[in-house]
Amino acid sequence: MKELMTEDFGHWLKDHHRLNEKKVIFDIVMVWLVIALALFMALTLQTWWATILAILIIGSRQHALGTLVHDGTHFTLFKNRVVNDLVCDVFCAFPIFISTRGFRIFHLTHHRYTRTEKDPEIHAAAAHPDYIWPKSKWGTFSTLFRDLVGINALSAVGNIFIWSDAPSLLGKSKEYWMSKKLVPGIAEYLDRTHERFRLSPKLKLFIFSYYIILFTFLTVFGFWKIFLLYWVVPLVSVVAFLIRLRGMSEHNGLSLKTEIQSSRTTVWSNPIMGYLVTPFYVNYHLEHHLYPQVPYFHLKLLHEELMKKELYKTEAAISRNYLSNLIKQ
Repeated sequence: MKELMTEDFGHWLKDHHRLNEKKVIFDIVMVWLVIALALFMALTLQTWWATILAILIIGSRQHALGTLVHDGTHFTLFKNRVVNDLVCDVFCAFPIFISTRGFRIFHLTHHRYTRTEKDPEIHAAAAHPDYIWPKSKWGTFSTLFRDLVGINALSAVGNIFIWSDAPSLLGKSKEYWMSKKLVPGIAEYLDRTHERFRLSPKLKLFIFSYYIILFTFLTVFGFWKIFLLYWVVPLVSVVAFLIRLRGMSEHNGLSLKTEIQSSRTTVWSNPIMGYLVTPFYVNYHLEHHLYPQVPYFHLKLLHEELMKKELYKTEAAISRNYLSNLIKQ
């Protein structure tokens, strides 16, 4: 953003655009380690409370995988773009049934047309009242509760579909999606008839092979029950809750007069909430929108640097929690 740029800040940005591939690998390993420990606890103890706790923990780490996919869409995980997408797909995106490419189409469109008629988030919001915010206290808590317990699972599945390779694999036109009763904006977004959306035969083989191997493994070893309870359930409940809580707070209720005023950052006073709800500094959403090429592990430092600037300090929407942004005052 030109208004914030100075020579010194330009040098700062250049230094903090640098990637740290070892840290990314470490963070991916730690996410999967926590998932493994939660699953081990639940299967060892075999109690109702251990099951619920494991679902909550695993769901929070599935959301963490999703935030890494978010960085992968901007090619800020690995220097080599092929490696970036391969690692992101295999260890972060495919396990939660989305893809780096699928989410990139959605997310970069959102970046390019934030809060305009071309922003797919705007059309998603128009498609269902659960996406219209802010709400009354009852409306807020009832919607979030339905997410958390899986009542809104169909909505979660819809998000997974949109962020996956499925639309590109189907390659259907806007007219096809309109015939399925989708709102025009979403139908237009899901139009994958253009050449740039086509997946190569090698990529299609890779995608299908991944899931065939996974489903064969689950079948041969009889792990389907465990997979459904401890992986699919948290994905359509806990993750849905976290995405709604975070996503609906990031842009709603803001002025669109300037770029600074179009997104919101949430600074947690409690680091535990930051870990569980907004992993990998995804809560620094305004900073990410202004400078999307800054990797996630530098976003907090970017926030601190920007807060030294009077324009940013004056205009930026800085919140201390998410709920206050969702409830009508």
